[in-house]
Amino acid sequence: MDDNLGTTSVQAAGKLRENVKAQPGRPDREDKKIQKTKEDDFTATQTIDYTGAKPNFSTSFDYGRDFEMPIACYALTKMVQDHAKYAGDVRKFTDQPSTVTIFTDIKEKTKIFRDIVAVFDSGIIAGVYIPNIEKYIVEILAYTQEDLRTLETLYSKYVSESNFYKGKCLKFTRDGLSFVSKPDKTLNDIVLPEKIINEFTLNVIEFLQDSNLHSFIKKRSIIIHGPPGCGKTSLISATFTELLQHNITCVFMSDDVFRNFSLDWIITLINKFLTPACLVFEDIDLIGYDRTTSKSSVIGPLLSILDGIEPHKQPIVIIATTNRFEVLDAALTRPVRFDRRLEISYPNPEQVSALFQKITGCPAPKETLQGKKITGAHIQEIFSTAFLMLSKNGGKIEQYVESATETVLENFFLSQPKVGFQVDEELTLDEVATGKDSEGKPESSDHWEKRRS
Repeated sequence: MDDNLGTTSVQAAGKLRENVKAQPGRPDREDKKIQKTKEDDFTATQTIDYTGAKPNFSTSFDYGRDFEMPIACYALTKMVQDHAKYAGDVRKFTDQPSTVTIFTDIKEKTKIFRDIVAVFDSGIIAGVYIPNIEKYIVEILAYTQEDLRTLETLYSKYVSESNFYKGKCLKFTRDGLSFVSKPDKTLNDIVLPEKIINEFTLNVIEFLQDSNLHSFIKKRSIIIHGPPGCGKTSLISATFTELLQHNITCVFMSDDVFRNFSLDWIITLINKFLTPACLVFEDIDLIGYDRTTSKSSVIGPLLSILDGIEPHKQPIVIIATTNRFEVLDAALTRPVRFDRRLEISYPNPEQVSALFQKITGCPAPKETLQGKKITGAHIQEIFSTAFLMLSKNGGKIEQYVESATETVLENFFLSQPKVGFQVDEELTLDEVATGKDSEGKPESSDHWEKRRS
């Protein structure tokens, strides 16, 4: 087949049909030998003879290159291995089908057919990649309408059941879709207010797992905000752990994905191939910022998704996180745009004690921490610092928790004047970076100007 076939999928499908019909069995052509499918062994050959028979009924499917083509090729490979009588390359029938190697999990590679024509009892299926339109075309040819329906149903079944992306942990980036490691956190590892855990469990985990709800509700959406290091990412990781156990697809969205892909395209693919799914926009302020200050091509489509204008056939949950709720566009923050708005703030003293016990296995040095805004991220660093001290000096880790805490506080809290600032009160690095006061409220420019030397 010519690599420079037409400019539309319809033209490509037509060329493919002509190519397949010109293969063995036509009265005006000599029968040819083609490869017989037997798992990965395509060395045996037999002669096909259905002289005089012409496939008069056909249908075709076209797939994009970046995400859809591997699914189609994988399904076609499984179908050919399980049911086909013979197979060969679509461009030269006597050659073995061309193959490519893809990742079907984070560390799992699989060889699949790409350009292939295969003969079944009820007809022919061919698949070919057309470079100039970046489409993969699957053409089904049959001798009767009933045979066509049989092959089409079987192929669709394989596409659905052989979808190796479904039920996995994935990430969309500017380079496309990739597998990521499964989180190792569980809900038992999370120390957050009970109200937060209950809302998250109801609107995410229970909603996606309970099929009885899906006849009435297809979408839930939650925005989580609060200072960095307070448990937003940990909560999502623990939720993913729970969902993956029930074969629910979990997808992280990188902010750079929209340089190469539109949100509409991504949501269409998720609805078509990955649902039920949980979709997470971490640091949504990077794409959902106030449009009065700069343009955003993502907010419009995102609003349509949140409002349900983009229909969802299968259930989906959309989660957004941000450390800077105040910079988001007003259209995103208005009431009920997200179904739930959950704030995760600094842990209280009881939660700090619980976090210390879970992370370090030691009680919290309460006097040293008194009055400090400590997060789980701080405590994790205290544990790492204590462990380094232990590895150098020996003993037990309990001996080093106090000094490790002091070291972390010195590094993460500004208690001494710095060059360029006149510090009249203790500031955290977070307050300096975000321009907020100790209560988390935005400070005026005059207030910060007074602190400059």
